[in-house]
Amino acid sequence: MFDIITGILFFLDTVCALLLIGIIMIQQSKGAGGLGAIAGGMGESVFGTAAGNIITKTTVVLASLFLGITLLLGILAGHRTRPESMAERLQREAAAQEQAADVDGDGLEKASELEPVKEGGGSDDDLHSDTDAVPPQD
Repeated sequence: MFDIITGILFFLDTVCALLLIGIIMIQQSKGAGGLGAIAGGMGESVFGTAAGNIITKTTVVLASLFLGITLLLGILAGHRTRPESMAERLQREAAAQEQAADVDGDGLEKASELEPVKEGGGSDDDLHSDTDAVPPQD
């Protein structure tokens, strides 16, 4: 749905831009340049004397639409989710495989990853003390 709306807005933006280019080319500049130079000064007489106000208003409306649609497209592009790069996807898959390898199918940890249990019971402090390695001599 997001892509359809973006496509429609791109189409409207392009149409506004082309119409804006055409409307600006039709207008007679204050120095009688532009289309007046190409058509020999016939621009105003072809469209009549009141056409200047209509063309000016149309230019303002098209320019406003163009800027508004372009701003909206920029906002939509900013809120779009960033595509995941190949490196990020490989890291995510490697982490998932490593996690799956750490756990058996029953959800139990592998025996190689369990801490060894001291014979005869005892606390964790007894497991990590250096005195357990060598029995006392008489």
